[in-house]
Amino acid sequence: MTKVSLSTRLPVLAPTVWDLIGGFNNLAEWHPAVAKSEETKGGAATIRRLTLHGGGTIVERLESKDDKRRTYSAGPRTTRRRPGGHAGDQRGVCVSASG
Repeated sequence: MTKVSLSTRLPVLAPTVWDLIGGFNNLAEWHPAVAKSEETKGGAATIRRLTLHGGGTIVERLESKDDKRRTYSAGPRTTRRRPGGHAGDQRGVCVSASG
């Protein structure tokens, strides 16, 4: 199985980044490949349907979300944000995604 991991450092505070990308249904607001994101709830499950530019569709279920740690997991992909590149560094935020 192929696994992809990506991290990048941004020169902004972690709460600022989390406000933009921390919402499970916010992907269309910041991800250039996503044209539309629709969220539905059924029982205890939260599902998002992503419509991609070019016509593709991805359906994901929210597995877990922790606003305090600024992390959520959906299906096989996990997205995390952490302050700085190492402990105690508040000059920026490191954004990581893997799946």
